[in-house]
Amino acid sequence: MGWREKYGINLVYIKRGEQLINLPGRYNRLLPFDQVGIIATDDQIQSFKPIFDAEEGIIGADLQISDITLEKIIVDEHTKLKGRTIEDSRLRERTNGLVVGIERGQQRILNPDSSTMFEWGDIIWIVGERKKIVQIGRD
Repeated sequence: MGWREKYGINLVYIKRGEQLINLPGRYNRLLPFDQVGIIATDDQIQSFKPIFDAEEGIIGADLQISDITLEKIIVDEHTKLKGRTIEDSRLRERTNGLVVGIERGQQRILNPDSSTMFEWGDIIWIVGERKKIVQIGRD
């Protein structure tokens, strides 16, 4: 769908009936009645809303998505991520998550490219399974 590239929107999950597709990939498709979770700034949501609301929305049941969370990890001696790119770190696979931002000193990098290399002290913001994200610092 290219939402991240076009609008800066991160698709976090698709809820399809009882099935939860956590961090859908580029080959997942939205179907009628799917419910989605996104991460975006207020401005991104406002520019994206007309696209998403093109068809009448459906009020869904209360979602039980407690396993998916936004967590931070720090690049230090415990995480062993210094000098590795997002892609090489395999964080997506290891956390069933998506790196949505990096804080580096006073700089904030939103939706970093997979070729972004981690530096000492970076604060990495990941959306994914909490238990798996927390485990990164313990490996």
